[in-house]
Amino acid sequence: MKRLYNTLFFISFFGLFVNCSSSTEKKTEQKVSTIQTETDKNSKTPQSTNGSTAVDDNKIIKRYTEKEILNLIVGNYINDDEGTFHCKFNLRFNNRDGKLKYHIKTEKRKISGIAKIKIVEDGFIYIIFPIEWDDYQGDMTQDTYEKYTGEKPQEVGMLFDVESKTLNFQNFGNAMNNYIIFDECDEKGINLKCEKSNH
Repeated sequence: MKRLYNTLFFISFFGLFVNCSSSTEKKTEQKVSTIQTETDKNSKTPQSTNGSTAVDDNKIIKRYTEKEILNLIVGNYINDDEGTFHCKFNLRFNNRDGKLKYHIKTEKRKISGIAKIKIVEDGFIYIIFPIEWDDYQGDMTQDTYEKYTGEKPQEVGMLFDVESKTLNFQNFGNAMNNYIIFDECDEKGINLKCEKSNH
């Protein structure tokens, strides 16, 4: 009889373990689907400054929900020590009721607002700011070129690397795609790195 009780106890415990494992797998699947649901397959991908990938083999999709990514982005970002001598650029993010609040400070401007997180289907994460570019002239190499006087682009996209907590974007183009986003910055590629917390 004692052996029978031990056998029944083992079967019950094993059944509980299997149920817990199944529950964990379902939670993982839910976390993955949360990201995939938020993926904007029709989004236009802003250009990266160095062509590097922000993620490896779409690990970002498997590992984080959008809420977790928002919390990873929060922090204070400044210029890298190397290569950026003509532009002091400070960017701070806060989580305000589930929205990404930003504050940008340069030598020319102080602006703030709500940015959006855009996760494209290849796993890249972009932060989109509702900021008007300082200048846009398009392709100036055409024989029929005339100075552009229309509305300038109204969004700035920055590539976020979740592993290194860095942001980068291309600040101005060339003759075939002539534009300037922040004209106070004499840098083509602007790289920002999150400061380590003192806590």
